[in-house]
Amino acid sequence: MRRKSLYQWGKTFFGLPNNYKRLLYEEVSTIAFNSNGTSWYEVYNMPINIRKFCIMKMKHDQDQSKKDAEKNSNTNKSKISKPPKR
Repeated sequence: MRRKSLYQWGKTFFGLPNNYKRLLYEEVSTIAFNSNGTSWYEVYNMPINIRKFCIMKMKHDQDQSKKDAEKNSNTNKSKISKPPKR
């Protein structure tokens, strides 16, 4: 038989979600790996809003790099011409 909870809001009202540690470690690892000279410990102790900003900025820079690469590949394709027939 299932026990009835003593708490009105259930156990998820207070506290962090179950996957919080995994998400935190992924963010910290991503920033530490992609930054120049920042240690894992420094990123872990970074304020949350700054860490979120760094992740957002990295994503924006990555998207911009992809767009630039696609643009360059499209312009290079249009410049290539066939050799003249002999």
